[in-house]
Amino acid sequence: MKYKILLNIILSFITALAIATAAAYAAEPLSVRGHPTSTGTAPKRLALTTVKGIQDSVLTVMVNNIVYTITIDDKTKITRDGKPAVQTDIKEGVSVSISFIERTGRKVATAVEIRSGARPQATEPKPVLPQTPPMNKATPALRK
Repeated sequence: MKYKILLNIILSFITALAIATAAAYAAEPLSVRGHPTSTGTAPKRLALTTVKGIQDSVLTVMVNNIVYTITIDDKTKITRDGKPAVQTDIKEGVSVSISFIERTGRKVATAVEIRSGARPQATEPKPVLPQTPPMNKATPALRK
C-alpha cells in the first residue's frame, strides 16, 4: 500500500515538472531568422514569381491571380543567384522566390531570392551515329 502512495507521488511530481517545462517554453517567443513569431506560425514560401511593383520596403507580387504585398525589413536575407544582394537589386519585373511569415496581420519577408532570367545556351549538334549495314543474305547463319 505504501508503494502505491509513493508511486503516485513520484508520478504526480513528474507530471507537474513536465507541465511546468512546457509552460516555460510556450511563453518564449519563437524566431525565424531573427523575426519574432507567435506560437504555431510557420514560414511560408511563394512560388517563383515576378515583382509587379516595389515601393519603399513593400513588394507587390502576384501568384495564381492572388496579389501579395510583402514587407522587407532589415532582417530579410536577400540573395541574387545564391550570392548576397541588397534591397535596391529588387526591381519591377525581376523573378523572385520569397519566404515570409505572417505577423500582426502583415506578411514580412524572411528571405528574398532574386533569380536572373534563363540565358539561352548554345547547343552543339549531336553526332550522327553510323547506321548498321543491312544483313547480307549471303552471310552464313551461325550454327548451334
